[in-house]
Amino acid sequence: MLLASGYDVDVPQLGCSGLPARTLGDRDAMVDMAIRNSAALSRVTVDAYIGDTASCTEHYREYGSIAGDDRQVGPRAREVAHHTALASDFLDRNGVRGDLGPLRWRVTIDEPCALPIDGPERGAMRRLLDQIPRLEVVQLHERAMCCGGAGTYFAREPERSEAILQRKFENIRASGAEIVVTENISCLLQLRAGAARYAPNVRVMHIMEVMLASLEGAERRRAVLTA
Repeated sequence: MLLASGYDVDVPQLGCSGLPARTLGDRDAMVDMAIRNSAALSRVTVDAYIGDTASCTEHYREYGSIAGDDRQVGPRAREVAHHTALASDFLDRNGVRGDLGPLRWRVTIDEPCALPIDGPERGAMRRLLDQIPRLEVVQLHERAMCCGGAGTYFAREPERSEAILQRKFENIRASGAEIVVTENISCLLQLRAGAARYAPNVRVMHIMEVMLASLEGAERRRAVLTA
């Protein structure tokens, strides 16, 4: 989507953001990962750092407080924190420049817990989806409620996690949606597992997968019309 919108994209080799270590209470490992990634990002020259996973992207936005005091990479850690954005929010603010084709789908949105409360990121997915012709977006009751897959919660509290997931799918089935759209890796994994058990006819897709499907549809339509 970034390439289609006219951006030059550099994909450096990075390690884990450090968020899992933070979740497990291992601060030393978390700081070490932030330092190593900041060092790797020191070798690229870009205007923005874009992530497509809500939780990891939000963690990168805290690199200033995590590794900002490091003598070697502190300035870059602070710069990364300041210029990191979630892909949906970045495209929402700067515009999708590629042509979007129609999708005759009925979708609903699951908002990851990792999105900032009351931040503009929470409405970015809906604003992007509203740009796709013929796409029907239906409301999901308790759309911002956790799906039960946050961090290691599903492993530490499997019964509670499953109960939360069941409630989420009661709402999804009630919405009548064919596709659930979200933008966090743990949510994708949890919701896809839930769909297999509680709603096998429902697909779970990342917001960028939906946008790409629309973009590719427009390209196919253009190829047919010009053939």
